[in-house]
Amino acid sequence: KEDGSWDAPNNYQAGGTRNPKVGITSLATLAFLGAGYRADSLHKYAKTIKSAVEFLVKEQDEDGGLGIKSGSMYNHCIATIALSEAYLVGGATQVKPNVEKAVRFILDAQTFSKEGAWRYTPKAADADLSVAGWAIMAIKDAFYGKILADEVKRSLDLASKYVIQCEGKYTIKEAGFAFRWACPAIGVFCSALTGKLNDPWVKKGVGEINNYDIREIDNYYAIYYINLALFQIGGRVWEDWNQDFRTTIVDKQNEDGSFKQMGN
Repeated sequence: KEDGSWDAPNNYQAGGTRNPKVGITSLATLAFLGAGYRADSLHKYAKTIKSAVEFLVKEQDEDGGLGIKSGSMYNHCIATIALSEAYLVGGATQVKPNVEKAVRFILDAQTFSKEGAWRYTPKAADADLSVAGWAIMAIKDAFYGKILADEVKRSLDLASKYVIQCEGKYTIKEAGFAFRWACPAIGVFCSALTGKLNDPWVKKGVGEINNYDIREIDNYYAIYYINLALFQIGGRVWEDWNQDFRTTIVDKQNEDGSFKQMGN
């Protein structure tokens, strides 16, 4: 769009997010950055990236929140990752103060949680593994960028305890593998990010994921996290999954470049 954003279909809602524009814009921005395009280089997507980064900066509240007023912590965490990547590898050095404010917002939200992680709203007392996954990714990016490094390290240590307590469940209160496909993968990936891959539950989580048949999975969210988790594990487990993934994802792509809808 002219303001640099991408939008969702009308009335789209997910994860407690009534207006996911900030999150969707951030994911689209990450796609360009991940493909190697920078905000400070001359290329055919230069204006696209610059406009997207400018949109996200304009959307930031005085307290550092990104897409919180009309959305949720999903919006904020994904936008923090996008701005952090734009700063770290995308040549947008001017956004460092925005990244710092966004990271501070995540750290402050963690202090409200009695469980040491994150939920849909920034002042929630409980937490869930799905939102926590995005928050951990966001502050780990900050750690790489040496942004609030000491505080982020303490935050990651605290969050790792929550991840281990969940043992692949959506919350620590659930029984068994809830959100069967996605949450065990989120737990394994977050354990890798927080240096806890040797925790006993991770072996169990990897075993659960390794039993998946990609043809039975009905959402891209799970596939996304399974890729992240098994790439961290590496070896034959990753190679076998990746072989199936590459075939499956290509088969799901439409001629115009988009992908077929899955599940709901």
